[in-house]
Amino acid sequence: MMKISQLGQGTQLSWQEYGKSTGYPVFYFHGLPGSRVEPESADAIAAELGIRLIAIDRFGYGDSIAAQSTGFSEFSDALSEIADALKLGRYSLLGFSGGTPYALACASTHPQHIDRVAVVSSAADFSTPVMQEHYNRDFKPLFELAAADPGLARQQLEPMAQNADALMQLMQSNLPSDDQRLFSAPAFHDSYFKNLETALNQGIDGVVNDLHRLGTPWPFDIREIRVPTTIWHGDEDRNCGVAIADYFAKNLADARLHILSGKGHFFIFDHWREILSELIQGITDGIV
Repeated sequence: MMKISQLGQGTQLSWQEYGKSTGYPVFYFHGLPGSRVEPESADAIAAELGIRLIAIDRFGYGDSIAAQSTGFSEFSDALSEIADALKLGRYSLLGFSGGTPYALACASTHPQHIDRVAVVSSAADFSTPVMQEHYNRDFKPLFELAAADPGLARQQLEPMAQNADALMQLMQSNLPSDDQRLFSAPAFHDSYFKNLETALNQGIDGVVNDLHRLGTPWPFDIREIRVPTTIWHGDEDRNCGVAIADYFAKNLADARLHILSGKGHFFIFDHWREILSELIQGITDGIV
């Protein structure tokens, strides 16, 4: 069931919970594009592991609305407000693909309550050479356009907001075999389509916001993040090349790297158990 938190001055965040309602809290940061329904396939596993998985729509997606700016700091502050409202003392973060920069932003600006971070199929700052060299060349012009002219990017992408099929086709372009296998499974295909439909509740704004934020230099330095971070990446990822994972492993102060052989960009949906289990290992003693 969707929930909405009003944060004042017209700002609101929509979110949905999975797993065990009294379990250890983990905030989930969806991909680009994505929404709060993205991790629904993790529901049973999260419950079994004793995890309260909280998936939040970023500004412009689902039913999340920002009063003014939609930047990293505003999202980090909003997440901290929700955690306080839910009376969560400590929690961890899980970011997938385009959601990983937001997870890292939260770890940078509000680390005091965060136990761990896991980032999966990560995107990096576009101003870094590794992102310029190893990000999907077919998608890179979208980030460059949104960084330079968000209004023009919105005009060009607006037709996609009318039908999630167009986005679905874009997401499936040039996928490695393991990702193709995932999307060919009816259950996953239908679930991911629902994810994209929810992402487009307000049109294309969420997508443009993300493209703009991720396409411009990040306002935080990942080298200063001290929260323990686990990096998960497939060596067949054609969106975010595996060199990006190596970049994070070398620049985060406390990092652990997992490279999965033969896996593409979307393997998280097959590996919830491994990723969530490691994220909470040793933290939830006496809770689960």
